[in-house]
Amino acid sequence: MKRSRKATALALLAGFSLVAAACGDDEESGSDTTAPAATDPATTDPATTDPATTEPMTTDGGEEAICPTNLVIQTDWWPELEHGGTYQLIGPDGTADAANFIYSGPIADAYKVGGIETVEIRAGGDAVGFTPVASLLETDDDITFGYINLSDVFADAARVPMVAVAKTLDQDPQMLMWDPAQLDISTPADIGASGAEVLHFDGVAYVDYLIAKGDMSADQSNPSYGGAPDTWVAQGGNFIQQGFATNEVYKYENEIAWKDGAPAPVDY
Repeated sequence: MKRSRKATALALLAGFSLVAAACGDDEESGSDTTAPAATDPATTDPATTDPATTEPMTTDGGEEAICPTNLVIQTDWWPELEHGGTYQLIGPDGTADAANFIYSGPIADAYKVGGIETVEIRAGGDAVGFTPVASLLETDDDITFGYINLSDVFADAARVPMVAVAKTLDQDPQMLMWDPAQLDISTPADIGASGAEVLHFDGVAYVDYLIAKGDMSADQSNPSYGGAPDTWVAQGGNFIQQGFATNEVYKYENEIAWKDGAPAPVDY
């Protein structure tokens, strides 16, 4: 129970959202749409109203407002368990492009909607040189949706306006972890009191939040984390490191020999 409460307190700082501007291009999204004329429920005869004949919403140019034929989704990391629902959009005939870190294929029959025919899922993180997904959305018009921490959506809102359209998880597994034999941390404020270095990805909003709130100092921040355990292993876990509760906890406790030549418990 102790571990669960701490995970929740830190995870609430960043909830995953799938974000996008719109299905259409900039011109379509900026134009007015024309909907069917409103009807009065009191005077409309249900027996003569055929939903199948209702005119679809259209743009000023008369085109039907639909999603792109090829739906492009930019993830924030390598393919992983948390992305499973997204990869399931692709049917049994998906193809992996190992050189460009892309998985694509015809959309599964169960998810066909709005004219979408194919889905392209792009790996993020190290696969794109750790370029933030918000920056990729800003510079690549082919991307329809992107995985972004909700806290980063807020932080980047002035520069890259985005619309959150779906959450992929009920609780974000993003965490900060430490060696309980070396550090005694029960609340976010204990992070600052410990004086320990915090190794994390560059530009993450939750670290800015912790610093602004006084739960850690700017001097503790080390934004050089790249996702590998090398530094943790070399220093024997004598600092605080970011990770996923669904990934690093198991690996460091069962697979990665980081303490006295063997895996060891971590807390988060």
